[in-house]
Amino acid sequence: MDVKQVVTSWMIQRLHGKMTPAKLEIGYVAAKEIALINGLFQQLNVRAVVDVAGVVASETGNFIRYPLRTYGKISALESIEKDLEVLLSMHRKTETNVTVRTPMLAIETDYPLATRPLLWADAKLGALKPFQAMIGMDYTSMNPATALLDYSKKTLAHALIAGTTGSGKSVLVIGMINSLCYSTPPDKLSLIFLDPKFDPDWKILEDLPQVTMRSEPVDCVAAIASVKAELERRKRHPDPRKLILVIDEYADFCGDLDKATREQVEKQIVSITSVGRSLGIHLILITQKPTTEIVDTVAKGNLSTRVCGMVTTSKESEIGMGRGGVGCEALESAGSFYCVIGGGRTQRVQSYLIEGDSLESAIDGIVERWKDRDPYQIMLLASVTVSASAQKSEDELNAERLLEHYDPGELFDEAGQLRSGMQSEAIRKLFGEDAPNNGTPRRATLAALNIIKMKQS
Repeated sequence: MDVKQVVTSWMIQRLHGKMTPAKLEIGYVAAKEIALINGLFQQLNVRAVVDVAGVVASETGNFIRYPLRTYGKISALESIEKDLEVLLSMHRKTETNVTVRTPMLAIETDYPLATRPLLWADAKLGALKPFQAMIGMDYTSMNPATALLDYSKKTLAHALIAGTTGSGKSVLVIGMINSLCYSTPPDKLSLIFLDPKFDPDWKILEDLPQVTMRSEPVDCVAAIASVKAELERRKRHPDPRKLILVIDEYADFCGDLDKATREQVEKQIVSITSVGRSLGIHLILITQKPTTEIVDTVAKGNLSTRVCGMVTTSKESEIGMGRGGVGCEALESAGSFYCVIGGGRTQRVQSYLIEGDSLESAIDGIVERWKDRDPYQIMLLASVTVSASAQKSEDELNAERLLEHYDPGELFDEAGQLRSGMQSEAIRKLFGEDAPNNGTPRRATLAALNIIKMKQS
């Protein structure tokens, strides 16, 4: 048996297990390309060889990855990327993209045979446990598996999802949210989705019982303040339910605010990302263009989960992934992503295609699945006017929140004195039924009551 036959045998066994004509075909194709790649390494004195046992081929992800074992400098591999492109393009008789993935130490190129999308019908929703969301299929290793965000784990904090127009970012997010809402009843989970750009892609998510949508800037500012207030409440009163704040195009949203409001929002977001994980509150930021302003300034390094599709530059890939050399700028097919979950290893993921009838059917199914469960929602503060000259403080927001439940006459008597028992009632409305009448709850409530009293007089 010659070398090519040995390699072919390995490919068929390791790549595909049970034999089918299609699997046999990709085994032979990959074996020929491995022989060509190893031959080029020899010719150019590159001290590397393809690790046949680790080859991954995905018709739904539109790629084939040839992992390497190298005995020399990684830079030697990067320097022959164009040579590899020419080699495989000539062999396939069509233009072929090749990328050297240094974090994975692998050559990744287009799938050489016919491809198909990864459909929502392929998703194994029934295998999900509560608080689990599917990103897509993980094609990092020989045995593809579902890539999950598991919010039941205390190690999962906050996420950044990035990708330019056409990357499939919106479809990935829609699939994530649908799978999470399928796995978790609405009395255990609440998602507040802020869509300040009025993106029509997100509109259908409003039908999910777990999702509350806000788009007007004033409503978005109030929603963030509400999540911050819920965080403060949970510091004193732990709550097993999950609260997830999703913000689309966060940088653009903040850029449209006046200076005072922007500083207030950024401060609240930093607080949420700093301690929210331990209190069951999570943040997902979505952006077309990952920037250091988002990652380094606002999140303070707490965005330990990164999902990045096609971006414009290698710098954006590095910022989006939190590590260099991944090559998201070289991704070309919609739905192709690299991800890091909870600061772990780099994974190659293909998102599920969910749109049109399949999306409507999925949402109808979730609504029917949880029709007998009452949604959990935090109390959202009233919208505030976003203005540099009339910016409302958190105390003023608390005052507005109290006035949703009490008339001033219920709080104060004719002499302007606080009626008996109303201080405790107000504290419970702002901080929960078990909130103590001391410390922060007392100070914040008295400040809000003082504002109400001043406006009344």
